[in-house]
Amino acid sequence: MDDPTLIILMHFIIPIWFLAGIVDWFCHRRSNISGTSGAKESFIHSFADVR
Repeated sequence: MDDPTLIILMHFIIPIWFLAGIVDWFCHRRSNISGTSGAKESFIHSFADVR
């Protein structure tokens, strides 16, 4: 356990990554993404970047 890369990964990167995943899940749950997304939204976004 003297490898600094392993220590940084285990104690900082992975917990932050895990926390970000939980926050993302709560945000999607709150916005009801399963009911507000679908083919119509995908179609709208597919033309959003056309210039």
